[in-house]
Amino acid sequence: MKNRRRIIAVVLVLALIMSLSACNLITVDEDKDRSRVVATVNGADITKGEVLDEIAQQMDSYGIPEDYFEAEENAEQYTEIKLSILESLITRALLLDKATSLELDVFTDEEIANLETEVASFIESNKSVLEMQITQENEALELTMTEDELANEVQRQFEELLASYSITEDELLDKFKEEQVIYNIQDYLIGDITVTEEEMQEYYDTTLESQEATLKDNPEMMDLIAQVSSVILYDPLPTYYVRHILIATDEEDADLVTEAQNQYYVAETDEEKEAAYAIMEPAFQRIYPAVEEIMNKIAAGEDFDALIESEGDDPGMASYPEGYPVQEGQGQFFESFEKAAVALTTPGEISEPVKSLYGYHILKLVSITPAGAIPFEDVKSEIEASLLYNKQMEAWDSAIAEWTEAANIVKYEDRLN
Repeated sequence: MKNRRRIIAVVLVLALIMSLSACNLITVDEDKDRSRVVATVNGADITKGEVLDEIAQQMDSYGIPEDYFEAEENAEQYTEIKLSILESLITRALLLDKATSLELDVFTDEEIANLETEVASFIESNKSVLEMQITQENEALELTMTEDELANEVQRQFEELLASYSITEDELLDKFKEEQVIYNIQDYLIGDITVTEEEMQEYYDTTLESQEATLKDNPEMMDLIAQVSSVILYDPLPTYYVRHILIATDEEDADLVTEAQNQYYVAETDEEKEAAYAIMEPAFQRIYPAVEEIMNKIAAGEDFDALIESEGDDPGMASYPEGYPVQEGQGQFFESFEKAAVALTTPGEISEPVKSLYGYHILKLVSITPAGAIPFEDVKSEIEASLLYNKQMEAWDSAIAEWTEAANIVKYEDRLN
């Protein structure tokens, strides 16, 4: 019996040893796996660890859980992302290599000093944020720290932050230099590209003719045109610019309003929408005396804009001194608001109170922009930005393609698995 127990004990000890050994082997294997070269660019290696670190950083930036890609249904997406990240790292390595041959990675003493200042500012800014967060957390928990303890905790968390990007504080200057090199080569490729007045005018004339032919009799195509064209040059509908006084429902009716909104946003018929508004009738009645009072002030000649400030409940009005742009049938505003706006015909005209799920609105027409071509000067800056971007991207893509063709790039994509 004793021998049997001894044998069992020996087996258990051996199992534990094998288990611990296996753990060590896994650790070694993981390190080796991360160091595997998955691509070379003119002799410079890109490792699997670099790809994985880049993915981890992006997941952290977008708030994606660490175990997201462990799910079987996300395996294919994970493979695609790894390949995409690999391509971006190859391009980056190619740019850095080309920058060296063009001597764009050489810095003057002044440039180095400026980068050192940027690094110091980066460190100070991040540590200040961390210090504020730690202090607030301590206050919430009624904890206290000495100045030294606070400084040590800030430093610890700052190092953790840098570690999440696979970098140390001592390596920050090199990282800033590398980023500056990328900016240098971007400037080398596209910094001198410009757009001429003739190019902008030609784009305007050609695109306007095309948009007018499409939209004049088919205004419903506006959304499609907006998707394929970066600048809208023809507006098939008049735009009514209106300012309004919103008399919002009372807070005590919040539950009523929520119920009405929930029903309204799933409504498919006019009858269902009317039923949603009917739910809010008690809320409308409660604020109607205030609406009447404002209408009386308007009738007595009080300034509408002054009433917006003193009586209105829409803070957004402050950002639209020229008024909200309203077009019939576009659905950007409540239907009742939209109908009231487009029914106004003369600048300065004021509507009767209209209901929405926010409360009552009293609208004033500021101006009407008729349908038709948008003047060249009004869209010139947008055209310039669009054409400049397209020319820069064309030059960039052309250079990258040329450099890629000339480079010695080897990929080992199977090692990403």
